[in-house]
Amino acid sequence: MPKVKPYLIAGGASRRMNVDKRTIEIDGESLIERQCRLLKEATGQDPVIVGDVPEEMAPKRIRIIPDVVKDGGPLAGLVSAMMDAGEGWILALGVDLPELQLEDLEEMLKVQEEAIQVMTLTSDGRPEPLAAVYKVSSLSFWRRRLDTGNLALHEGISHLGWRAINPVSSQHALVNLNRPEDLDRFLARRNPEGEEK
Repeated sequence: MPKVKPYLIAGGASRRMNVDKRTIEIDGESLIERQCRLLKEATGQDPVIVGDVPEEMAPKRIRIIPDVVKDGGPLAGLVSAMMDAGEGWILALGVDLPELQLEDLEEMLKVQEEAIQVMTLTSDGRPEPLAAVYKVSSLSFWRRRLDTGNLALHEGISHLGWRAINPVSSQHALVNLNRPEDLDRFLARRNPEGEEK
């Protein structure tokens, strides 16, 4: 696939988690640091962080850009990323996918299909919008949806030509951390003594 610019969509308010999930540490690395590292390893480029992120939270030398509108959810971050990239493709990654691995992103980046607008990882046949590669030429489509309040990324992707790619690392690669119980299950899977494997 042509060169892809990496973006971390990190503007969520973490309301359901009760703590800023961007700061949750795994193996001594915050989620925001981990996802930035994955994006750099996958693309060979420093990612751009999109969202209302304090400078001290971001890894050093990483550029931060704001969401194009406030309260526009991940779609506002996606539109900002496309506007920043200008052309080509972007790799958009969410901050709350702690089990996603480099090989999952590499598998997606192997696909070369110029006719499609979006490639997403999937574990159940539905797109994971924040583990996806988007063609920047679809910006006007996404901007119209944002301007009219149609914020659901899944629904937007279903209107475009898209391709689903299965993660190769594990069945849990696309598990989001949205609530405290999600974090508990994730930690149980990592603990050999835990009940859930």
